[in-house]
Amino acid sequence: RQEMVQLLASVLSLGNIEFEPDVEGGGVDETNPALVAAAAYMQVAPAELLKALTIKVLQVPGSGPIERQQSGQACTEMRDTLAKAIYANMFTWLIDLLNLTIKPTGEEAWGSIAVLDIYGFEKFQVNSFEQLLINYANETLQRQFNKTIFEVEQADYEKEGVDWNYIDFQDNQPCIELIESHPQGILSALDSFFSSGDKADKSFCSQLHKWFGPGGEKAADPKCERVCDAYVKPRINSDHEFGVRHYAGEVLYEVTGFSDKNVENLAVDLLQLVSNSESVNLKHMFQKQQLAHAAMMSGVSPSGKKGKSGKKKNGRSRAGSTKIQGQSVGNQFKASLAGLIKSVNATCPNYVRCIKPNHDKQAGLFQAGEVLRQLKYSGMMETIRIRQQGFGNRLYHKDFLERYRILAPGATSAQESVEILSKWLGVGENDWQMGYTKIFMRQFLSDKLERLVNVRRRGSARTIQEAWKLSRESIAAVRVQSAYRRHQCTKEFNYLKFQIISVQAFARSVVATRAYNADRANVTK
Repeated sequence: RQEMVQLLASVLSLGNIEFEPDVEGGGVDETNPALVAAAAYMQVAPAELLKALTIKVLQVPGSGPIERQQSGQACTEMRDTLAKAIYANMFTWLIDLLNLTIKPTGEEAWGSIAVLDIYGFEKFQVNSFEQLLINYANETLQRQFNKTIFEVEQADYEKEGVDWNYIDFQDNQPCIELIESHPQGILSALDSFFSSGDKADKSFCSQLHKWFGPGGEKAADPKCERVCDAYVKPRINSDHEFGVRHYAGEVLYEVTGFSDKNVENLAVDLLQLVSNSESVNLKHMFQKQQLAHAAMMSGVSPSGKKGKSGKKKNGRSRAGSTKIQGQSVGNQFKASLAGLIKSVNATCPNYVRCIKPNHDKQAGLFQAGEVLRQLKYSGMMETIRIRQQGFGNRLYHKDFLERYRILAPGATSAQESVEILSKWLGVGENDWQMGYTKIFMRQFLSDKLERLVNVRRRGSARTIQEAWKLSRESIAAVRVQSAYRRHQCTKEFNYLKFQIISVQAFARSVVATRAYNADRANVTK
C-alpha cells in the first residue's frame, strides 16, 4: 500500500515538473524539487530521470548511439507519457491483484457477482477521442441492454403463447459497425494514420468523409446503407469534424488530437529508466512492455513466434527504433469492450438507472430539463421505445375483466370481454393478443381503453349525481310538505284548544255565578 501511494505521488510530482517550451532540455536540472521528488518516489536517480525526459538517444546502424537534447515541448510530452504509463499500468496491476485476491479456489468457485458502473453518454461543446470511446462503449452496452430487454419480452411472449414474430425491434448495430468494423470503420481508419500531428488528423477525417459521406464509397453499397445513415458529414468545419448518430442523439467530434491520443508509444529510454528502478512492483507493472521490447529487438513475438521485427523498413532498422509502438488505444479499448460484453452475456444482468433530480443535492428540487437529458443519455427512452413497439401493457385475465367491466358489463370472462371490445373498437390480433394467463395490449390501445373507461366513469358519475340531486330535491319537498302540514295541524290544534279553553272558562263562570247568586239569596233571607 505504501509503495502504491509513492507511485501515485510520483505521478503527481512528474506533473509538477515544468519545462520551458523554447529551451533545449526544457531548462530543468537535477536539483529541480519536483524532479527530485518524482525520482525518489520512483526509486531512481534524479540524473537518470532527467536524462530519460530530456535526452533523445538515436540508434544509427553502423555507428554508436547519438544523444541529443530535446526541445522543451518534447520534454513535456515525454513527462506526460511516463506519468500516464505509470498510472495506467498501476491501475491494471491493481485490478489484477484484486481479482487474484478475491478469486475463490477449489469447489468454492461456483460463480461470481459483479457490478458494472457506467458513467453514461457524453455530448459536450467540443467532443474528442475520449468522448468517442465512451459513447462507443455506451452504444455497445445499450445494444446488449436492448437485446436483454428483447429476450425478456420474447420469453414472456413464448410463455404465454403469444405470436411475436412480426414485432420488429430496431437496434443500433449500424452505429456500432460504423465505429468498430474492420477494415473500414472509424477506429480502423484512425489506426491507418498511426502517426501524430494535425495533418494526420485531417487526413483521417477526409478518409471518413470519402468512405461514409454523401456519395462516398460505402454509400453506393446497399449492404452499408444503414451504416452510412449513422454517419454525419457536417456542412461546416467538415475538414476537422465528423458526426455519428448515436442512440441518444447526434454528436459531432473534433478530430484535432485524435491520432496523438490513439498512439501509445513508450520510449525505450523510459523503459530503461523503469528497469533501473529499485521498486519491484514498478518493474512488474511494466513487464508487458519489457517483453514487447525484447521481442522487437530479437525479432520474435512475445508468444514465441518469429516475426519481421528485425527487417529494415524505409532504410532504417526497426531494431534501432527509440520507441516501442504498442497496440493502438482504440484497438485496446475495442478488445477490452469485447471482453466485457462477453462477460456480461454470460450473466443474468439486472439494471439500475440512477437519475439525479438536480446538481445542487437539494431536497424537493426537480429540474425537468436535466432529468430528461439523463433519461435520454442513459438509454431509458430507447427502452420505452422497445416496450412500445411490442405489447407494452399486459394484465392478468381477472384484472382485465374487472378493470374493463364497465365497458363490457355483459361479459362473464376475459375472452368474451376481448371479443366484445374488439368488435366495438375495430381492432385485431396485431393490437392485442390473449395469452394463457395474461392479455397483451399495444400502448395506444391501452391508452384508448383508459380514456373510454374515464369517459364511462364520468358519465356514470353524472348520472349518479343527477339521481342524487333529484333524490335530494324529492326529500326536501317532502320535508317542506311535512313542515307545512305540521304547521297547519298545530294552528288548528291551537285554535281548537283556545275554543275549548274559552268554553270551559264560560262554563266555569256560569257555575260560579249560579253558586254566587244562590249564596247571596240565602244570606238575604
